[in-house]
Amino acid sequence: MRHLIEEFFRVIGLPHVVAGRGEYYTAVAGTCQLRDQLTALMLEELTLPDAGGALHLSRLLSPEQMEILEALPLPKPNRAEVIVAHVGIAQVFLPPARALAARLDLEWPSAFEAATRRVLAGHFGAEIEIRW
Repeated sequence: MRHLIEEFFRVIGLPHVVAGRGEYYTAVAGTCQLRDQLTALMLEELTLPDAGGALHLSRLLSPEQMEILEALPLPKPNRAEVIVAHVGIAQVFLPPARALAARLDLEWPSAFEAATRRVLAGHFGAEIEIRW
């Protein structure tokens, strides 16, 4: 779980790199990673001894969780859509990640989160409010 949270912050902090290079297709791949990490988080929250694989998510996750996953943004490879998608996924991922980390008594990576927010706000703060 700790790795999942830290990897989420690593990936969500990368859009400024791809934006600087104009590599928006790569940023879309990052969005897909964030979406997959949210799915993994939802599966991690299950109390089943063997949740099985991702090919039958609708049997494992609640209808509300499936609606959340299906509504996640999948941006076109351009700056504005990538930024909005990344922040939107963070808003969905981080509250349950915090709750699960607390339940598992894992230390939250507060410094990593703060650094990620600073980097994103420094690069994209004029375009979108970096809040989660």
